[in-house]
Amino acid sequence: MPADDHPPHSFVERRGARVIVIDAESREVLLMRGADPSDRERGDFWITPGGGIDEHEDTSQGAVRELWEEVGLQVDITALGPVVLHRVGEFSFAGELVRQTESYYAVVISRFEPSPQMVTAFEEDVVQSIEWRSLAEIATSAQPVYPTCLVPLVSEVLSNGPPMPPWSEEQRLV
Repeated sequence: MPADDHPPHSFVERRGARVIVIDAESREVLLMRGADPSDRERGDFWITPGGGIDEHEDTSQGAVRELWEEVGLQVDITALGPVVLHRVGEFSFAGELVRQTESYYAVVISRFEPSPQMVTAFEEDVVQSIEWRSLAEIATSAQPVYPTCLVPLVSEVLSNGPPMPPWSEEQRLV
C-alpha cells in the first residue's frame, strides 16, 4: 500500500437533520458552540441546531423535534420549506468515527431567547452555549463552523429564497 493511502475506516452511520435559524430583523444565525467531550484539546466548534433523526422520522420531522428539544423553538413542518443543503460529514466524535448524512432546512423567524427543552446529559456536556451570531462573526470565527458553506448559503436564502436544487457539501475530518 503506498504511503499516502489510508486503510478504510469503520464508521458509525447516522442520518441527521439540522436547521439554519435566521433572525428576520438582524439577519443573525442561531448557533451552538460545542466541544468533543472525549477530546477537549481539539477546541470548540459551531453548529446549527439539529442532530440524529429517529428511525420512524423523516428529516423534516426530525428537524422540528430537534429544534424544540435543543433551543425551545416550535415550528410547523410547513415552515421549514425545502431542504437547502445536503451534507455528508465524516468525523471523529466521542471516541467514534461517524459518517453523518444531514439534511439542512432554513427558517427565517423573529428573534427569541433559546431555551433547551429536552437535552441529555451528554448533550449538556457537548453544548457550551447557544448564541445569535452575525454573518461577519461566522465568517471570521477562530473556531470551525459547520457547515463550512453557512455564510454564502444564508446570504443566498436571504436574497433569493431556498436554492433549487439544494446545495451539497462533503467534509472529511478523519
